[in-house]
Amino acid sequence: MLETQLCLLGFSGDDPNFLNWLGWLRDNMGENCPQIYLCGIFSDMSEFERKMLESQNITVVNLESLAESNSANKHYDAISKFLDLLSDYGKKKNIYREIPFRYRPLGEIDKEEYYNKMLKYTGEVNTKVSKYLVLPVNDTGDFHKQLYEHFEHVLRQENDYNKFVLVSSIAVLLRKCYMPILDHDANNILKLLEDYPFENLPKDTKAYNFKTMWFELVMYLAEMYRVDSNFDHYCEVMELIEANIC
Repeated sequence: MLETQLCLLGFSGDDPNFLNWLGWLRDNMGENCPQIYLCGIFSDMSEFERKMLESQNITVVNLESLAESNSANKHYDAISKFLDLLSDYGKKKNIYREIPFRYRPLGEIDKEEYYNKMLKYTGEVNTKVSKYLVLPVNDTGDFHKQLYEHFEHVLRQENDYNKFVLVSSIAVLLRKCYMPILDHDANNILKLLEDYPFENLPKDTKAYNFKTMWFELVMYLAEMYRVDSNFDHYCEVMELIEANIC
């Protein structure tokens, strides 16, 4: 173990166990002591402490940037993200595993931060998978379950255009996962469509095609009602679609 580089997690610069272990290394290895990386959150470490560690061939790696600013447990979140990055190092990037806020309760996240990150993420994924009718199961893992948690979370929020865009963006991906909609979520989509009828949608922008988003939502409903053999609701949604096809 002492013939290669070492990465230490869970120690502070003044941890007694760490200092005792460091003393043992110094006494037994001398100048042959391997390169050591001390990884954690060290925002309170003084420059003197850092220099002292560096003089003993120890590089301090501050992981604070890996944790969200309002994280309830920055140490846990930062180290978890760090281990994920190490695990993925050298592997082909799997965008399905990079869904934001994977380890945070969604209800505790700042609304603006949540929408900014989720809109950016779902937009990138939709661009990447635009050629697929169905997402590759071997690559996605539990992506559909994670995404549906976000879907339900957003549907519980107050109606606005950020919600409209994000719900539609997530719906596109869920449809490609063949993920069914629960009845209460379908009702929330209907309420959203009532507040944003097709004829009142804003003009399209470079970023968003609102009419396409509207159709994605009603098509998702139509698919669900057809699978559930809910003929009456299916006909209502299809009539709504036909009435707005130019």
